[in-house]
Amino acid sequence: MGGLSGCVTELTLPDPKADRKLVLLGELVADDTLSLRLGQSTPVTQGSVALPPDPTGLSIDFRKENTPVATLVPHSDGRTPGLQTLLISAPLHIFSGSRYSIQVAGGRYPFVAATVQIPHPFVAAIIDTTTVPYAGGAALRVLFRIYDLGGENNFYSVEALRQRFSLAGHFIYDNDTFDLIRDKPLYDSLRAAGQHPIRRIDTSHADVYERLPIYTNDALTENLKVATPYTVSQRILLTDNGFAGGRHDLQIYVPADRLRGSFPNDMGRILFTVKSLTPEYFGYLRAYETFTPATSTGYLAQPVRIESNVVGGLGVVGGCFRVPFYFTFDPDPF
Repeated sequence: MGGLSGCVTELTLPDPKADRKLVLLGELVADDTLSLRLGQSTPVTQGSVALPPDPTGLSIDFRKENTPVATLVPHSDGRTPGLQTLLISAPLHIFSGSRYSIQVAGGRYPFVAATVQIPHPFVAAIIDTTTVPYAGGAALRVLFRIYDLGGENNFYSVEALRQRFSLAGHFIYDNDTFDLIRDKPLYDSLRAAGQHPIRRIDTSHADVYERLPIYTNDALTENLKVATPYTVSQRILLTDNGFAGGRHDLQIYVPADRLRGSFPNDMGRILFTVKSLTPEYFGYLRAYETFTPATSTGYLAQPVRIESNVVGGLGVVGGCFRVPFYFTFDPDPF
């Protein structure tokens, strides 16, 4: 049987003065505020490294229906060191059905722009949840019902995220105040003795989400066009081609061992979302999902074209209307 030669040649990358382009990434979410990330491309050259863009001289023009709304500048935040991007944010309400544009100019980068038409509201519900065996382990099965808007093509995404939260509080015992975390042994001993001390608990949710692995066996989804019902996905994608103007029931499965954390440092709530997406954003996510290691076949895979609505640069600015559902599976530790 023939094979590849055992000779390995090291590929030396060139070292040209490659120009970096701006990269716009993120979602404009109906009924939320403006929050996007701004990065820059990394040339495939000798010694190049990923860096956040230089904000010097950059100006961002944000418009609604071609009417200027705000002029902004990108800035560093707590996620800049890890993501190598800057934050574009403002307390501006994003309205469903409206058209927005964002333009970035100045500095040492080429002009970039993106236009987004935010989808209209739709209705989704969770019909049932139950724990079942799936993909070699216990899984939470969630049954969604999507009520599609007629008269237009609609594109949907279903996601499962985990958001960490931290607890703080106190309880009263013998006219004194005790910390619920530090003095939990005392609190537990009082409860075991049949006492019920007055307590106050504060919950703080982190602004960071962990994407959970999900599965689906729905034949209408884009996921099953490139994979199997037992292939893990990051999101479930489907169009309304098979149920336009009607309703559709969609099942997803999430590994049960990913739903709970541990007290006190790894507690969290689960967020399921059903989103209606702009066509370009749907295409971007479909290509991204196709290219994931679970669904691709390494160097033998066909090339995947990444769609973009960013003119003059890279990335994608998506628009969505989302319907969220929150669950807490961690038990009350107190």
